[in-house]
Amino acid sequence: MAKPVIQPQWLPIFRKNLFLLLPFFLMGIRSQAQTAVTWNGSVSSDWFNADNWDGPIFPIGPAFRAVIPDVGNDPVLSGDNILYDVLILEGAHLTIEEDVNLTLQPSMPNGGLGILLNAGTVTNHGNIAISSTSGIVQDGIHNLGSFNNEQGS
Repeated sequence: MAKPVIQPQWLPIFRKNLFLLLPFFLMGIRSQAQTAVTWNGSVSSDWFNADNWDGPIFPIGPAFRAVIPDVGNDPVLSGDNILYDVLILEGAHLTIEEDVNLTLQPSMPNGGLGILLNAGTVTNHGNIAISSTSGIVQDGIHNLGSFNNEQGS
């Protein structure tokens, strides 16, 4: 009688969600010079409060990639901002308030990302502009989760 094959509990989950992980790996390869700054939401939902981020500052400028995991205080973008790379993980939620202008811009002049990769939920009450100076397909919004465009707040 053959012995049953025992596989780790995480293996089926990994196989099932491999397509969700692939873009994250590709982004890591493509933009290695960036520093990931991870949202912790330990103080509030205020995007611009540096204490809500694991890092020296909230993500500003092309050197930073914002990573939004599933935490208690979900981030709310309440002021205009230019973001270069944003990863919203499964179960996480980002809200863009009314009258907020968010620009996604490539992080490198020769074709950086300029991407919002959503595997969670984005609720947009504002305006999102995609500024592509590179002309490559990867700039923009890649939605693997839920993206809600809603008028007003």
